[in-house]
Amino acid sequence: DTIVYSKDQEIIDELIHKETDLVSKKLYSWSRSKNADLIVKTKLKDHNKTIIEYQSATNRDFIVIPFTDKASVEDAIHVLAFICALNENPAKYKAKFENLPPVAMRMELKKGINNCTIINDSYNSDLNSLEIALNYLDQQNQHKKKTIILSDILQTGKNEKELYSQVAFLLQKFKVDQLIGIGGSISSQADIFKIEKKFYKTTEEFLTSFSKTDYNDEAILLKGSRNFHFENISSLLEEKLHRTVFEVNL
Repeated sequence: DTIVYSKDQEIIDELIHKETDLVSKKLYSWSRSKNADLIVKTKLKDHNKTIIEYQSATNRDFIVIPFTDKASVEDAIHVLAFICALNENPAKYKAKFENLPPVAMRMELKKGINNCTIINDSYNSDLNSLEIALNYLDQQNQHKKKTIILSDILQTGKNEKELYSQVAFLLQKFKVDQLIGIGGSISSQADIFKIEKKFYKTTEEFLTSFSKTDYNDEAILLKGSRNFHFENISSLLEEKLHRTVFEVNL
């Protein structure tokens, strides 16, 4: 009966008002800059939190979420808009917003070996999600060096040179220092990348040559398509938490 959406997503906004199946629905929109049911502004707090200020017909307040990346902030605003669309007061949910857990396999931030930080976003790989993940990597200011381990990007419909030229542009835009490319396609376009780089044809080849001493005090983004099994790389890079069993014989 109701569609909650962002007016800032222009294609969605246009289609909602065009599609005959949708014009009869009740609409609830949010926007950062346009006239909408919910107006929001965001600002960073303490480098690891985001303040979302909002104003609707009935409420004006703010919430805080424990994320700073673009995807998580937009997800939270959608939830905020949904609460308002139900005529609920978002203030009742402030504590829940502030204690939101990260979504599994979507930009999991973990402690890595040799004082590294691991960002595991190996659920999928496409240009849009790559830009979001690189934006998140760029915000990890605790390390001077930023590395991405990136697989082939599959099923884009673009030719390889055009595709990886766009990838190279994004790596430069977000000041990535090192690329580790895994897959035949990305390896064949190695000359496009003008940063420190290494390439492997398969994940297995990378795992065979892996050395812990190659990674020190850096932020490492894992971005791979599912069939490259980057979870095997993640398990090598993450700091191991050992369990100890203490037996007492009485």
